[in-house]
Amino acid sequence: MLPRSAKVLACICLLSSLSIGCSGGAPVPAENQVLQDSAHFVWTFIHEAKKERKSDVIQAKLSIMMESLNAQADAFGGKLVDLRDAGKSLQTSLQAGDPPAESVQKFADTVSTLVPEPQNMGE
Repeated sequence: MLPRSAKVLACICLLSSLSIGCSGGAPVPAENQVLQDSAHFVWTFIHEAKKERKSDVIQAKLSIMMESLNAQADAFGGKLVDLRDAGKSLQTSLQAGDPPAESVQKFADTVSTLVPEPQNMGE
């Protein structure tokens, strides 16, 4: 059993380390880093959507992606707004009953003009 003073010292050390860790938040990510992360997420979606034949499944995955893109576009602007708008066009196309394969390919073409596909995505 530890003496009372050791327990108090351990509690003080624990509380001080927690307060140091919580007092300053992590720095806000740069727009470029957010764009790279979003691009990876979007390209992953594109590869999965190209394998999927059902429009409703693609739309469900797209709606999840769009939640993230909406928030990031609102926070950072720039090319993220263009990515979001491309996603909205894909949503509109799929909801109109356009063929999923063609719609996803148009989306991929648009995305490729905004952000290049990461090198190791197709593997």
